[in-house]
Amino acid sequence: MHKFELQIQTLIDGHCRVLCLHDNGNLVPYQEYESYATYAHGSYYIIPTAANPLHKGHLHMANHVEAIREFDGTDVEFELSIANVDKDNLSVKEVCDRLQQFMQLGRKCWITNFATFAQKAHFFQGCTFVIGTDTANRIVDPAYYFDCEEERDKVIYDISGKDCCFMVLGRPGHTLDEEVIKRSEMFFREDYDGHDISSTKIREDAKVSDGAYRDKSYDLPQKPILYNPDKPIF
Repeated sequence: MHKFELQIQTLIDGHCRVLCLHDNGNLVPYQEYESYATYAHGSYYIIPTAANPLHKGHLHMANHVEAIREFDGTDVEFELSIANVDKDNLSVKEVCDRLQQFMQLGRKCWITNFATFAQKAHFFQGCTFVIGTDTANRIVDPAYYFDCEEERDKVIYDISGKDCCFMVLGRPGHTLDEEVIKRSEMFFREDYDGHDISSTKIREDAKVSDGAYRDKSYDLPQKPILYNPDKPIF
């Protein structure tokens, strides 16, 4: 049994709202009444990801934000949700497998049951979510709001009311929806010379055997690495 299985099961069963995998490898529960804003000091950035798999594009995003915000005490952390509006909920084993990737790097990761950004914003009040172009376009897509533009606008307004916004780091060849562009006070595009890599493409291209991705070009470092702006991880 993985050492985190029982804690993750409590999250899946709804007995715990949020878990946090700290960079020291400890998994800590947060109570129902707590929000991360209680503990945050200064600005902080959250990178939501399914980590299936975690790859150097995700880490390049984190490096990019840390580099440009080097002098304001910025924290850049990941979030992995067991719930997703487009996919089935994750199993205990799937969560354990994906957390292993963050442990390998010594990276902090929040494990939540928040399928939507409205739910994420309620907990991560005051944060900037770091997302890609595809995610930004989905946030403004009425299809995710029962094809109702008024409902979409209300949800985005509520997210703004939690003092949250979105930093959009786009991959080459990906175009922002006009609905994103006109909401520049909520979605701000950061110049980003990042890796044109997606987890979907990795899963499609890689040969998979015994649950391990065999394309070594996407492998993560084999030991925790402390961030150094003069020496990026990749």
